[in-house]
Amino acid sequence: MKRTLLFFDLDDTILQNPMVDAVFPAIFDYFRSYHPELTDEILWKELNGILYPRYHARKIEAFDWDEMVQQVAQKYGVPFDTPIEKMIEENAHSPYLRIFDHVHEVLSALKTDGKYSLAIGTNGHWRYQKPSVKALGLLDYFDYILTPDRTGYLKGSPGFYQSALNGSKLQITIGDQYDADVEEPLQLGFHAVWRPAQLPVGTDRDQSPFERALAMDIPSPYSLRADAVITGFSELIPVIEEIDRRFFDN
Repeated sequence: MKRTLLFFDLDDTILQNPMVDAVFPAIFDYFRSYHPELTDEILWKELNGILYPRYHARKIEAFDWDEMVQQVAQKYGVPFDTPIEKMIEENAHSPYLRIFDHVHEVLSALKTDGKYSLAIGTNGHWRYQKPSVKALGLLDYFDYILTPDRTGYLKGSPGFYQSALNGSKLQITIGDQYDADVEEPLQLGFHAVWRPAQLPVGTDRDQSPFERALAMDIPSPYSLRADAVITGFSELIPVIEEIDRRFFDN
């Protein structure tokens, strides 16, 4: 049992997967071979119209892309039957798959430190995430893999994290989504490091990650403040060490 547990989001935190740049462009082009009028905007609106109500209702099938694409295909009479997992596997390489700077060295250092357990914590189903994680050589860094299809819960629900807690005293989430990676974990008594796509209003790169968290305007409609705001993984280890020190020194 290790006293500190770290939950890492994947998409737009650690990596960029092939879904946006390869898989969905191929799917949408295939749909247009039957219906040329189906623009990307129309097709994303169809998919999001299925996804968002499920997500807000906390349904574990919210991110079941095969099922959502099938719904849209049936609506338009498009005979689509290619597993999306297969499409991800075929495109899990550059330029469609990309790992962000410093991820390997940071995960390696945390893994070998001895104080931390590392967990993947993502709302993406594992069959969609596994090809990218394996292709990038990330799997061995993690002690736990938490996804809705494996846990029976979405991130933010207590049950999502339960199998990894294992007596840990401090839990820290690292991710880019303010609801799932910051607000909801904080409500559960965890600590949270936010890695936004852009620095929030009131902050700049010259500030420390902790100064940014104190200075930022909390994104609407949320109310809880992240412990730290990082611009990338090069800032992460000192942040985790400081959160750990503050927690166990109190």
